[in-house]
Amino acid sequence: MNIELSEKLSLLKKDKVFFGTVGHIEKLDHKYVISVDLYNNTTKDIDELFFTGTIKNLTYLLELEIETPNLTMLAHKDELFEIQIVKKNTQGINIFDGVLKLTTNLAYDKVNPFRGKKVRVKIAKASINEKNEYKELYNKHVKSLKKLLHIEEKLEIKPKKRKRFSTNVGVLYSQYYVGKGNCSYINLGGLSKGFFNIGFIKEKKSKVSQYNGFSRHKPNWIILSNLNKYNYNGAVRYGNHNLFSCDWIMPTVAEYNINLIRLFYCILNSGGNIYMLKYKANSSVVSLIRDQVKMEVYYTSDNDLDYNGLSLYVEYQDKYILFGNSDYNFMTKSLVNQKFDMIVVPYKGSKWKAKISLQKYDIAQDTSNRNGFKVHRTDKSGTFVCQL
Repeated sequence: MNIELSEKLSLLKKDKVFFGTVGHIEKLDHKYVISVDLYNNTTKDIDELFFTGTIKNLTYLLELEIETPNLTMLAHKDELFEIQIVKKNTQGINIFDGVLKLTTNLAYDKVNPFRGKKVRVKIAKASINEKNEYKELYNKHVKSLKKLLHIEEKLEIKPKKRKRFSTNVGVLYSQYYVGKGNCSYINLGGLSKGFFNIGFIKEKKSKVSQYNGFSRHKPNWIILSNLNKYNYNGAVRYGNHNLFSCDWIMPTVAEYNINLIRLFYCILNSGGNIYMLKYKANSSVVSLIRDQVKMEVYYTSDNDLDYNGLSLYVEYQDKYILFGNSDYNFMTKSLVNQKFDMIVVPYKGSKWKAKISLQKYDIAQDTSNRNGFKVHRTDKSGTFVCQL
């Protein structure tokens, strides 16, 4: 455990004022769940430890989560807010109940000041000076990062060493239930291996064990279907050198946020590479084709990348498709007309509206044949392993 980081975290516990922007808005039944990415003077000192590479193979997310029946002022994703922790009996139209969350490696749980801390906060628009300071800091880091990112129209994954496909391994696919997002591990006959999303969110009432076995793997790549925080929470919580030092592949990002900047610095300072893919319709943007195996990645849509993004297609004897978070209705034309032996559909929180004959209840592992293919879900008891 880094002593300097532990000391900074203890200082953070005393802070009452933060600044932040809305990073994610999710509609659930009759309420909204809003996540605000946070920073203040103390986090600037903490960030400096990560951004300069003083601390490697470690990062964190700091956010305020608010549940509210209406969005009101919080609907503005591009607005900088001042957030002040107030007394529990404080009332007002700009007073909200929320949860402060600092997610970092489990080694720091004992000194984590915000492990789901319930707070009442007063939210107001930040001053002009604060907005200018934030914009200056934001532009500085985005400019620095863009010099280090690889922007690609087409990326070919090549095995690190010259290997032949192993029929003993075949294509081994492991799907882990992680609450939201999804986490899939793929070993392509020993040629190459990696994760498609590494989401993690702890559900207190869930009896399902959350996946935390990243330390057992040495992936060559990690593909994020989109940059929703659910798809990389696992790296923040359980990440190690094996995860952060490999190749990270993801869609291009329109807007950065402070938590994403923290993750990017962690990857780059740990020796990893970040490849961002330009949108391309009806054609794969990532491929690995060798011997009997073919793996390709497609954009499902350029519409609403909070939900849509990249999908994974694997062909080896059987044909297999993983949607990421995307709806089948948004699938690229080059894929929707193909026939699949197996389809993995998104978790329940995704915009899943496809006209596929699924039963009304959640499917954990369904081996029956529906419209010519087997269906697996990534939610509820969705952990399974299959060998193609």
